[in-house]
Amino acid sequence: MLINGATYGAGYGKLGTVAAMSDEDWFKGVDGAAGTAFRCIREVLPYFEQGGGGSIVNFASMYGSVSPDPRIYGDSGANNPVNYGAGKAAVIQLTKYCAGHLSDKNIRVNCVSPGPFPNPAVQTDGAFLGELSRKTMLGRPGRAEELVGPVLLLASPASSYMTGANIVVDGGWTAW
Repeated sequence: MLINGATYGAGYGKLGTVAAMSDEDWFKGVDGAAGTAFRCIREVLPYFEQGGGGSIVNFASMYGSVSPDPRIYGDSGANNPVNYGAGKAAVIQLTKYCAGHLSDKNIRVNCVSPGPFPNPAVQTDGAFLGELSRKTMLGRPGRAEELVGPVLLLASPASSYMTGANIVVDGGWTAW
């Protein structure tokens, strides 16, 4: 089993905009998400092939499918940079590609896309948490333990007929 959760954040805040992001930060962000997932998959393949198959669970983000709403971030400093969403969209596509091209080796490849699970640095910002909460159908941000179930499902035999799936865990944000 491989669980791919790596990413490299570069260009947060005002430097994360299309107009201000450097080529170096663009590359670091996209490669930190998609490139790292790609390299981990490539390196685990010989072990999976030798063992008769396996399961890969990649972490993407709801921002791989929808754009961040800049109105909710205000002056929080948590604004999502352009390279983050692009990298996570690439992880979703990488998941689908690998699912289609590795199934003949009994390797399943799926993805989890978390929604608003704010990092501890911004969890004390009541105004920001209120804005996040208003964007979800469940009226609150996610708790870390709420990601465990989907990952366990995809990593276990309970999902033996699932490959190429992207499970979005976002409190209903992207279903609006």
